[in-house]
Formats: sequence, structure tokens, C-alpha cells
Amino acid sequence: MRQADVGELKRLLKTLPQELYDDIFALTFTASGQVETISEGWIPPHLFSISSATRAHFAASYFSSSSRFQFRLTDVVEDSKYVVKWVRAFSHHDIAAVEDIKYVRRGRCLNTWDQMARQIEKTYLAGRMDHWARMLRLGDEGKDVVREVAKKIEVLVADEAEEMRPFGCWA
Repeated sequence: MRQADVGELKRLLKTLPQELYDDIFALTFTASGQVETISEGWIPPHLFSISSATRAHFAASYFSSSSRFQFRLTDVVEDSKYVVKWVRAFSHHDIAAVEDIKYVRRGRCLNTWDQMARQIEKTYLAGRMDHWARMLRLGDEGKDVVREVAKKIEVLVADEAEEMRPFGCWA
């Protein structure tokens, strides 16, 4: 089977009934709504790099109020730069709209990983994120967004993160 070129694909899409075209567009350019897991090798979804119109349409669903993001990482010193990399990849307006951000770390005994220890790790993570924001020269607005993200992060032990179960437990 031969491949159609871009011009031919556009022409063929325009021949579709509008309702079918709209369904195809929505399925192609709408985020899945699943938990977005960000780890060391993470790259932004490719739909953010097609065009400004595509980016705007996709961002509306990717950063919707139901969007959930998890950072699945192993070392808070190194991991903070991946959180900042995620912030840097998108507009500050989009990132500021995100409410559900979890930092999932390895852990064994949930009884010993109490709320105080989580707050200490969250504070340390925020400090490291601030460091990377300065190192990457994000500017004042970028640093403010990084600080807002740091406030929203919830630190979890892998066993507690129900969304992580399909990926395997780290305990």
C-alpha cells in the first residue's frame, strides 16, 4: 500500500462528513486523560510541537482540571531538575492551572514514612527545584511558576500511589 503525501491527506480529510472529521480531530488532538507519568527519559507529547493552533487545542485537554501528573523518580537531588524541565517545557499559564501533582518515591514501610518526613522531603524538593530554576535561567516569572508547582506537589511512597500499580511496585 502506498503512503499518501500530506497534501493528499488534507484533501481526503476535507471530503469527510463534518461530524466524522470532528470526531477524528478530537480523538487525535485531545489528551487521553490518563495519569501523565514523568520520569528521567520523559519528553513532552509530540502534539505540542506541531503548530501553535495544535498546541493550544491539545493544551486545553492536557492541562484540564482533571489532569493528573506524577513524577516517578528515585533521587530528590537529581529529580528536582526533571520537575523543572517539565515546567520549562510548557507555558507558565498552562502549568499554573495544574492542580494534581504527585512526586512518587520509592519506599518500603509506610508506617515509618510519616507526614513530617514527607513535609521535609517536599521542602527539600522545593529548594532543589528553585536551584534548578536559577541554574536554567527561567527568569522571575518562571521561578514563580516553579514555586507554585512545588507548593502543589504531594509526596507519596510508591505503595500508596494506586496509579503506579500497573507499572509495578518499587517496594
